[in-house]
Amino acid sequence: FELQTLRNSLARKWFRYRGDVFTAPIHRIGDVLFTVRKEDGRAGSRVTAHRIDSRNDGQKDGEEIWSTDLGVPAAGKPFVDNVAKEIRVVSSNASLYALNGAAIRDGIIDTPKDQVVSGQLPGVRESLPLSNNQWAFFGRPISDGFLLFDPASTANSLSVVRLDLQDAKPSAMPAPFNEGLLVGSSAGPVYWVDANTGQSKAHPFQPALQPGVEMEWLSPAVTEDGRFAVIADQNGRAYKLTVSQESSPELVASLDVSTEKQLVGPLAVLGESVFATAKDVGTAVMVSFNSADLQVQHEWSLEGEADWGPKRLGDGVLVATDAGKLIRWGTEPQPTWTVPLPYGPLAGEPLLDGDAILFASVSGIIWKVDAQTGEELAKIDVKEPLGTGPVVLGKRLLVCGGDGTVHIVNAFSNE
Repeated sequence: FELQTLRNSLARKWFRYRGDVFTAPIHRIGDVLFTVRKEDGRAGSRVTAHRIDSRNDGQKDGEEIWSTDLGVPAAGKPFVDNVAKEIRVVSSNASLYALNGAAIRDGIIDTPKDQVVSGQLPGVRESLPLSNNQWAFFGRPISDGFLLFDPASTANSLSVVRLDLQDAKPSAMPAPFNEGLLVGSSAGPVYWVDANTGQSKAHPFQPALQPGVEMEWLSPAVTEDGRFAVIADQNGRAYKLTVSQESSPELVASLDVSTEKQLVGPLAVLGESVFATAKDVGTAVMVSFNSADLQVQHEWSLEGEADWGPKRLGDGVLVATDAGKLIRWGTEPQPTWTVPLPYGPLAGEPLLDGDAILFASVSGIIWKVDAQTGEELAKIDVKEPLGTGPVVLGKRLLVCGGDGTVHIVNAFSNE
């Protein structure tokens, strides 16, 4: 604003950033004004320097001099390109960073290797490994678009793919299936799509629907032979899907069963069993179904809600609860082990490393347990809040902090 003393008024000279939230006081040094704000639809905080005078140097009053983002979390755990010898991280603001030896020695990299135009996607926070070293990154809440990383692309390695779901949106995280993605839509149909184009690879599966009711699917799971996928809705109806090639490709249900359970979590397949969490009176339960007929096999109380999982890791299915428990199931009718969650909520997906499972906590601890017994074997205190699960890189571990920092730490000292 310009102060107009004769008129006893303020005249607005320029206006910026409608809808953004300013998170720190405006600060001035000389003829430069500094602002810190959270941009709508983007993660982290953007620090911007503005010119606030009218010198005749080609810059206008209020014009941005520079901007930088701080505290932007990673969209998923780091991944390693062994050919390029680079560590790669995709940020929640859809930028790809490549860390080579020089960047690791310098301790900073502020120029993305690739990025997509701001605003094309909400902040991406969920990652999904695909075939051919591709990765898909989804927003939270999930939308009809996702970020695809394709190292073989001759143009940009990052691109936005729009899912052709006939104006509907995904109602849960998709799952890789037969060189594509299996996506349950809010309108009801389940689609098998090409991850590179978002287009259907077959006629979708159409379940019976109630008028005016939006479908809520759970994240599907794929059987070990890759031929079938199991998907269920919020009312406990489960379907075993496969691709029929009789006339033209079509996604069809070989089984359509009411489980009579109020299912609430993602599905996981282990051997001949399908695992899912369900609501019960005052708590949650883990339920297993026979994958052959989708009939209930076993049911266990979780003594709380599932905070992460169920998820298959190797020859077991793992879940973490908000009651501070880690529980692992194998092929036996009882859990293989139940242990306390010693360092608080998980920061991301655990990692199976040989006969051990590696975990990372939001509080900054990486720890290792025996996959068969749950016994803690070793731990590392990173001394910083963490935002992803760990990745093994030779004799080191990679993990991202909650602010997007990539931590590279030596593996456990007793190895």
